[in-house]
Amino acid sequence: MVKIHTCRDIPDQLVKSLRNDGVAMIDA
Repeated sequence: MVKIHTCRDIPDQLVKSLRNDGVAMIDA
């Protein structure tokens, strides 16, 4: 998976999944 660094560019569900995986760095 790619590392995502965005504010609100992706759905909340996807954000939760990515954060759960420790892959995404979300600045919400």
